[in-house]
Amino acid sequence: MFCTSRTLNNIIAIDLEAKQQTEEADIAADLIRKCVAENTTTSQDQEAYLERYKGLKARNEAATQRLKQIEDQRTERKQRRQKMLEFIRMLENSDGLLTEFDEGLWNATVETITVQFDGSMVFSWKSVMETTSNSNCG
Repeated sequence: MFCTSRTLNNIIAIDLEAKQQTEEADIAADLIRKCVAENTTTSQDQEAYLERYKGLKARNEAATQRLKQIEDQRTERKQRRQKMLEFIRMLENSDGLLTEFDEGLWNATVETITVQFDGSMVFSWKSVMETTSNSNCG
């Protein structure tokens, strides 16, 4: 197996941050519950209560939003890893060196090619990488 997917597999940091954000959201939610419960049982300045409540709610929403971003990032990495593994399998199943154009390999690797006004081409690979060719088309 190739080592190129090592970065895509390394989601330890993402998992750690997801755990931290989950804990932060849980703490903020617990503080909101306590804040509301205290307001129902104790006479207090309602403006101060609302300000505290809004701050806790913003804290909870920020953690929840960041957790959603982390989950999206994890999903995107898993999808990229799967695409890369499919490509690696295709390469491993090929019969040695390519001696002619392989349409299946081409379709598995190239997302798009954009021809610029100056004749250069930008290749967008399915691995989310881009390269530019400065050779003119005509």
